[in-house]
Amino acid sequence: MKAVSHPTRFEILRVLESRGLASPSDIAKEISEPVGNVSHHVKVLVECDCIELVETRPVRGALEHFYRTCMRSNVTDDVSRLLPQELREELATTMFGNIFERIGRAVRRRTVDSRSDRHISWMPIEVDEQGWEDLISSKARQLKREMEIQAEVVDRKTRGETGEGETFPVFTSLLAFPMPADDGD
Repeated sequence: MKAVSHPTRFEILRVLESRGLASPSDIAKEISEPVGNVSHHVKVLVECDCIELVETRPVRGALEHFYRTCMRSNVTDDVSRLLPQELREELATTMFGNIFERIGRAVRRRTVDSRSDRHISWMPIEVDEQGWEDLISSKARQLKREMEIQAEVVDRKTRGETGEGETFPVFTSLLAFPMPADDGD
């Protein structure tokens, strides 16, 4: 809640989700905020374990700090219940924008079909309340497993078991949301 309760922190997370890695000065330029203000909010996001420092570079006699998100866009049920609908809608809009941007980039760079074992699927289904609860629970389990896979890869990489350059970026997304009743697709 603390992480997204301020619009500047929300924007910082949006920028880092989009870019992957950025410094407070990069973020400040993108969101038109003073660097000192952005730096303050970056510290709060670090304290909330939402972002982490991953690199420092010497720039004009000082060290520039670069951050990335520790977690991907995931608003848990517990957090979602505490947020006003307007903020939930804003978060969803930002998350969908990030998803569409990443998909578009992968299509433009022709990486979507670079592997024959990739997975793309979608299907409209109809559920009752129990089915909805089961579906959301299934998505939560899948997210947990994907996070475990990421941790296992990081662990193998740390131990030197993946070799240099053997890891590669992958986009994964879990979606489940009600559709308008008149949407026949």
